[in-house]
Amino acid sequence: MWPDLPGRIATDWHNAPRSSINTKDSTAVAGTILVGTDVQFDIRGVDFVWIADELRLRETESNRAALSAALIAYEEGVMDMLLLDHLNLDDFRSVGLALDEVTSDLKTTGGESDLVLFLERLQEAIHRDSRWPNE
Repeated sequence: MWPDLPGRIATDWHNAPRSSINTKDSTAVAGTILVGTDVQFDIRGVDFVWIADELRLRETESNRAALSAALIAYEEGVMDMLLLDHLNLDDFRSVGLALDEVTSDLKTTGGESDLVLFLERLQEAIHRDSRWPNE
């Protein structure tokens, strides 16, 4: 189930062999997300290195933590515990806009997949949040 997660999530972006990443159909390499120092989640079937690169989230720790939480939630089938609450307003908006962009790209290149459907549900949750600007 969902562990108690520390405030900082360290993600090992470089473990995945990049040569095996296929960006055309989102078939994925296996990777490990490290939570704290001793809890690991094996993310099978999720091309998280490519997604992180596409979202350009590696520079901001809170964005990286949000993406890590989203991938853990995808693997665990948990939709309501995405660690978005700790993001400040600017980070929250940048995560939402980046997810909009990458979801659109994945739909164009790979069609409907479980990952695309998950990202769409994540987008909907972000857009319902009171921090998302109403237009």
